[in-house]
Amino acid sequence: MMARIPLRKPPAQNTRGSAAVEFAVISPVLFLFLFGTIEFGRLLMVEQCLTNAAREGARLAVLQGATSGQVISRINAYLDSCGIDGESITITPANPSGVDVDQPITITVSVPYASIAWIPGSFAGLDSTVLQTSSVMRKEG
Repeated sequence: MMARIPLRKPPAQNTRGSAAVEFAVISPVLFLFLFGTIEFGRLLMVEQCLTNAAREGARLAVLQGATSGQVISRINAYLDSCGIDGESITITPANPSGVDVDQPITITVSVPYASIAWIPGSFAGLDSTVLQTSSVMRKEG
């Protein structure tokens, strides 16, 4: 008959705080990556909303009898549905109803990054960045 060899467990007192120390070392990098991913996703979402708003404004501006007030109202309504404030809207030429048929009308929508950021303060130096998009369509006859 063989003798039983008792299984020995490593002493627990040497590794008690190692998990906490490892988490303390890695957590700032983990949270920076997580919040950076969330903020970058927000930036892409806002850019897409600006593009769609400019397109909606241009689609209205090329119709006969459309006024700049109607165009701005439609763009503001679209951006409000996206939760975007602080936008700047430029219509070129300023009066779309006075444009000749087949002439281009440009709608430019821009918003400062600081007004759409979810994380306050400077994140990767983007506070002075302005997100801007344009849509150009020809006046319909």
